[in-house]
Amino acid sequence: MKNRTRKITLGALLAALVGVVLMINRQLGGLFDIYLIWVIPLPLVLYAAEYGFRDALVVCAAVIFLSFVLSTPVTMVYTAFSVLIGAVYGYGLNSGKSATWLLGAAILGTFASEITTTYIFADFFGYPVSTQIEEIRAMLAQMQVELPGGWNLLYLLLAFVVITAIMEGVMIHLLTALIMKRLKKSFPQYAASQDARMPKWLAGLSILVIAAYFISAQIDRESAWTEGLLIASLPLFLIGLFFGYTVVIVWLKMRVNPRMIALFVVLLLLGAFATFPFMAGIGYADAFVDFKKAMRTGRKK
Repeated sequence: MKNRTRKITLGALLAALVGVVLMINRQLGGLFDIYLIWVIPLPLVLYAAEYGFRDALVVCAAVIFLSFVLSTPVTMVYTAFSVLIGAVYGYGLNSGKSATWLLGAAILGTFASEITTTYIFADFFGYPVSTQIEEIRAMLAQMQVELPGGWNLLYLLLAFVVITAIMEGVMIHLLTALIMKRLKKSFPQYAASQDARMPKWLAGLSILVIAAYFISAQIDRESAWTEGLLIASLPLFLIGLFFGYTVVIVWLKMRVNPRMIALFVVLLLLGAFATFPFMAGIGYADAFVDFKKAMRTGRKK
């Protein structure tokens, strides 16, 4: 009886907490919409991990109903996908699924959310695809990147959607791992970060594709071949970026000071774009040189 009472009380508390977040977001004109997709799932993850998927669906229904009352149409869609992602992810934890399964579920959920808001219901939300493409052109113009007029930017927009979904899914995964660790609850682990390393074939393929893009851009920037290489380069560049970050984090942890990791994250956020090519280069080089192994060997000596 006590467990049932606690389950109902906690579910009501979580629904009320999300309702407060939605109300604040509405008062601020949807300022936090872009953060909802990886913040709102977290309470549902904890609830589903503790009580199971079926009980979490009741809380999902309550939160979605609150979003109808307190939110704009765009926020309603984000909220609906967010709570469902949280329930599915929590189900994975409750069922003992692997870390790969959990990360894949988070990425698939965020991808479905991005596709729905960016393509399927874009006109309904008053944010048509044509407007989004013009904003991409404006953003790239501010970065002093001029795209050829003949390119079909629908494919580039799709690439942005895929990259955004991957980053949001990874964010949900990492935040959940951090919270579960703080609560001293079990969480499936990957290999330790000092052992994570990009496969040589993938690093070689990434370098070849990115180099082919730059060469093709010099020959004919407006060709479909150049556009295709750019779209293929983006996810490969993102993978290199990820492994480059792991090298720097391991270096800070083993050779400098673990407390410097927080400073590194802050500096990364302040000058993110400027560091991307350098960090990706470290990630590719690590596949062939294995910097982490060298660090471990040097530490033992």
